[in-house]
Amino acid sequence: MPMLDRMSSVPVMGSLTKLEVRVIAILLITGFGGLLAHEAVAARRQPGGYWTPIRTAVWALFALMVVLWRGPLFVQTLMPPSKVLVDFFQEWSSIQNWRAGFPVYEEQVKAVARYLGHKIDPTEQQAVEVNAHPPAAVLTAMPVAWLDYPHATLAWNLLSLVLGASALWVLNVELKLAQSSRTLLLLVPLALLFDPLLAQTFYAQLNLLLLFLLVGAWAAARRGQDALGGAFLGTAAAVKLFPALLIGFFAMQRRWRLVAAALVATSAWYGVTLLVFGLDAHKQYVGEVVPRVHEWRAAWGNISLLGWWSRLFNPGTKGGPVTPIGHAPWLAKAGMYASALLLAGVACWTAWRARTPKARELSLGLSVVTMLLISPVCWSHYLLLLLLPAAQVWCFMSESRLVVLGVVLMLLPVWLPLVLVGFLSGGIPSPATPIHSLL
Repeated sequence: MPMLDRMSSVPVMGSLTKLEVRVIAILLITGFGGLLAHEAVAARRQPGGYWTPIRTAVWALFALMVVLWRGPLFVQTLMPPSKVLVDFFQEWSSIQNWRAGFPVYEEQVKAVARYLGHKIDPTEQQAVEVNAHPPAAVLTAMPVAWLDYPHATLAWNLLSLVLGASALWVLNVELKLAQSSRTLLLLVPLALLFDPLLAQTFYAQLNLLLLFLLVGAWAAARRGQDALGGAFLGTAAAVKLFPALLIGFFAMQRRWRLVAAALVATSAWYGVTLLVFGLDAHKQYVGEVVPRVHEWRAAWGNISLLGWWSRLFNPGTKGGPVTPIGHAPWLAKAGMYASALLLAGVACWTAWRARTPKARELSLGLSVVTMLLISPVCWSHYLLLLLLPAAQVWCFMSESRLVVLGVVLMLLPVWLPLVLVGFLSGGIPSPATPIHSLL
């Protein structure tokens, strides 16, 4: 949503103004970041002796507080009411359409009326118009197609959480991040505070599946199993298009068997979707769906480079009111292409030059970050994929307190609940201005 809140001096919390409360909140968040950095340094310097009785008790209390605060909300997001549309409705309704003989990429207003029994206003700014995901993504709903919409969403969320937990387990096995079962006292509260995870379950999105596939590709590549790694990566590129950018990373590292396997896997999945859904569904996706999705490019939730440049010079017709600096589509395209080429060039250069295991790990992490930035859209739940480069940075970063503090403070805006960001912005919605977009 491209809506920010106006600053206000309306008194809150007694004699404190909203501005003063925000300053206090920023100080508290910074202090919390400093505390996390201190504990991170301690955990890295003494991994075997970190869990003292006092630390165990403190983290257990912290975990309990977070579970009581965020746990009910997290559980509530797992299964939406029948009249609340989340992103997974797109996959579920497309499968229902296919089973009933209707177009896979039919207008969503028709699907809502047919399967949920109520109408939505197609003129609403945030109305779901059409399934925005590729044909291979529609296949993910097949195992739960026999369930009604709320229970299908619940089943998909539970399956996604299993896949996400599996990805974390693989990360831990490969990088040896945790050496004690008491690490769960850290993992549970940090997971509940991780806003991209809440967005993932609320929308029942595809990113825990993508995380599992990308971590699988990375782990297989580390072990020299290039065919398996390519199969994982190719599947991810079929489900969502932007992971295909990582094929270029492995090409720069001259992992030709992995590249070939990825291309074969992607082609195989699209061969399956052609057989299942037919050529017309693919034509409709490319010719009708992609241009309509492009109109959401300036939505405030799109944190990609295309979103940033579009908010400055070429906002679309969807996503809420944005006031650009000026209407200059050519400048938006030039800025986006120039910045994307610069980032992609740096990522390719580091991948080409990487020779040591550490250099290869960090260059892959940089490529994942670049992939998200130069993707046409990057919503908050996409940031789940940053868990892979974050784990790599944790494994290889210096034990300097200053370095660890810097890393933690950079991760906090990604990690903390968006409600805190909205609170720090104020309390009254207003159109996003050029200053908001620049910041």
